[in-house]
Amino acid sequence: MSWIILVLVFIFIGYVIYSRKKGAPQFSPEKIKDLTAEQMKEIDKEIARLSQEGGRLSIPIFLKNLEESKAEHGGDQRYIAVIDNMKKEIINKYGAYIHPEDAFFENGEMIIWSEYPGCFERHLQRRYKNVLFPPERRPISKKDIEEAREKDKLDQDRFIKAAKNLGAELEISEDKIPLSTLKDSTALQKVQAVLEQGASIGGNIQDVILLLEDTEKKMIEYMNKIMPDGKELLDQAMSLSRVERNQYMAQSKRKDTPILPVEEVPTLLSEDLDTISGFGLLSRSMAPNFRPNEADINRHLDEAIGQGFSKDRARDIMNAWNHNQ
Repeated sequence: MSWIILVLVFIFIGYVIYSRKKGAPQFSPEKIKDLTAEQMKEIDKEIARLSQEGGRLSIPIFLKNLEESKAEHGGDQRYIAVIDNMKKEIINKYGAYIHPEDAFFENGEMIIWSEYPGCFERHLQRRYKNVLFPPERRPISKKDIEEAREKDKLDQDRFIKAAKNLGAELEISEDKIPLSTLKDSTALQKVQAVLEQGASIGGNIQDVILLLEDTEKKMIEYMNKIMPDGKELLDQAMSLSRVERNQYMAQSKRKDTPILPVEEVPTLLSEDLDTISGFGLLSRSMAPNFRPNEADINRHLDEAIGQGFSKDRARDIMNAWNHNQ
């Protein structure tokens, strides 16, 4: 969300708090309408600016932040009334422009994607209204979302359990023999295996990932210190593990992956440009047998452009694919 709009919202919040301290009466419908119109003018300006610069405002996230801000003001009905009216006006005015990766509507209900989607929800998000995918795979329902989130919740619970079990195992080893885990390549492999598991599930697990990565870093530093001759092998193992931690790679290799074989290319092309660039380099280094190759990417993008895919985005994708060539 644009920082300018954040500032505007905070200014508005400050105004409401100031008015409440002065003992202002309940806002009349006319006052609510006037305040809404005032805020909408600023939002209109910011959205116009972003559009001119080729950016976009995540309207659903903005609405979510507005909704959450209600609880921060102790149920102040004047504030809530203005916020509710603003949300209604924003949806009425900009609902048709909501980006598919932000949210979607079903029977008039706006469903916002999770801020940190798991593997199954993330693939629904990729597919939704995305012309890179076959037409029959583009529609998404609320039921699809609910089922995906249930699977992602089970995934996350299993991951947290695996991380805790590993932590307990490493702690016991340290208690018995100090520094044993730091110089044990088997322990390092276990940490990396859990990190790769984390990449395959996605979701809101960054705190655990950071702890595991810190443990991995300390292990590698210590192993390099006591076994300098093994640095090259450690570097190779680290590079291989990092490839396995790429979210696209990790999720596509799951036994229960939601990515169908015919969706491998559109899924890759729906990822960030760094991921696409990495696979372009990998494709060239392992040619001619590696798939997808440049011809596959070009063919798929040409078909998508024929169905309305952005030519600018297609150009960015090809530039990323051919980066460092």
